[in-house]
Amino acid sequence: MLPPIVCFTCGLSISDIAPLYHAVRRKRMAARFAKVGAPTVPTQAAVDSTLTENIMKDVLDALRVTNCCRTRLVSAMTYSEHY
Repeated sequence: MLPPIVCFTCGLSISDIAPLYHAVRRKRMAARFAKVGAPTVPTQAAVDSTLTENIMKDVLDALRVTNCCRTRLVSAMTYSEHY
């Protein structure tokens, strides 16, 4: 599912923030996977809550993204990036 263009709750334009968020997340996840020794493909990594906890909080805070918009950004996944 592609991220929505605007937040359904507050009306913030998510389409401006989403590419930056996903680029930074991709870099940080690759670094975290390399540190732990997990495969770099997210679909092949073992499910572990410590693997992804709070690595994007500071980026979302710097972008001043509210809680309603955070759920839209975090839950939207572009499948063409992984398959």
